[in-house]
Amino acid sequence: MTKAEDFDMAAAKNALEVLVLAYEEECWKPTKGTMITPTPFRAAKDIGIKSPKQIYREDIIERPIIGALRLAIREVGEYLWQNTKSTRAMLDVLEEVASRHPDKESCILGIADGAWDGLGEGGDIWCG
Repeated sequence: MTKAEDFDMAAAKNALEVLVLAYEEECWKPTKGTMITPTPFRAAKDIGIKSPKQIYREDIIERPIIGALRLAIREVGEYLWQNTKSTRAMLDVLEEVASRHPDKESCILGIADGAWDGLGEGGDIWCG
């Protein structure tokens, strides 16, 4: 876990912004005259007993850039959770980042929402 004094909220927001925009761009990049349809995030409960890390590794093998971006977005979510212990604080960060791009706001919200599914603990779990 990161020490509280090392927590950098601004850096987390910037990282999240760069990653979700790159993910969105990569998903819609034309290839051979067609658009890539984003694959839905797969919840661990839908795959069996695999951990989210195992699922993301499989995504990286199937679609390396998109899978790596997905994993990095989840890591930012884990960083925010470890340092705030609040899904409400995570949502505040996500909404701030999304509001910077009104034309892509719903896409940004959806990307991080799916990647952060299951983060948290106890009664405070992110449900994407």
